[in-house]
Amino acid sequence: MTAAIGKFASTPTTPASYFGIVLGLAGLVGAWRAAHQVWGLSTIYGELLMLMASVVWATLVVAYAAKWVLARDDL
Repeated sequence: MTAAIGKFASTPTTPASYFGIVLGLAGLVGAWRAAHQVWGLSTIYGELLMLMASVVWATLVVAYAAKWVLARDDL
């Protein structure tokens, strides 16, 4: 039983559903850009949100690739 717990603890947990986080952030970027056109809000916040969405996406891709390499049997 200890070996099974040790194997489970070393397996990275990155479900594919986490990519929905990126979609939500990208949607927020679109809303911010629309708000810029309608109300003249600053564009810097939309661009920072896009940067954050890109970083989250890249992090998830690396984590999912690591899961694929390290725990291929669990996929």
